[in-house]
Amino acid sequence: MSSMVTAALLLGAAAGLAVPARPSLSGSTVGLVEPAGPREGDWMRRHRPVLSLLAGTGAATLVGGPLAWPAALAAAVGCWVAISRSEPASARREREALRRDLPHAVRLLAGALGAG
Repeated sequence: MSSMVTAALLLGAAAGLAVPARPSLSGSTVGLVEPAGPREGDWMRRHRPVLSLLAGTGAATLVGGPLAWPAALAAAVGCWVAISRSEPASARREREALRRDLPHAVRLLAGALGAG
């Protein structure tokens, strides 16, 4: 019976993650102020509680017995921390673009300094 409940919970959580998020209105911000909360492409942070719950449920199902609850807690906390430390895709793209453009900026600065 326990495995049926676990399977139903996992299936429901997977279905909830499969539903796309509502699009945000980009024109609603004023000036350069960004809205608070996770960015549009940051799906892992948006679904962090559900993913942590799934990790805990999976660990408890896999381990079983008296160590199920400690394993579930460790997996849920570990998943929460790992997702909070992960870099959003938009920040990674911005960092890589800056890294690609850095040599050009250095050459321009050297040319400007050389010209006086």
